[in-house]
Amino acid sequence: MNSFWKIFFTVILGFIALNIVLDIVGITLHFLFPVLVLGGIGYLLYRMWGNSPKHTSQRDNKDRYDW
Repeated sequence: MNSFWKIFFTVILGFIALNIVLDIVGITLHFLFPVLVLGGIGYLLYRMWGNSPKHTSQRDNKDRYDW
């Protein structure tokens, strides 16, 4: 199972747990869902177009044209 599905199922289980906890407190996800969706979209845009790679190696830090 690749990391996308792990993250996807974690988010789904997080939504279910958040819904249960907020039902106990008395707040429904109706009010928080737009904030969560906008935050998720912002995070995905940051991951897609961010300039900082997640994994860097020592080989990538060298100048490949420096002979």
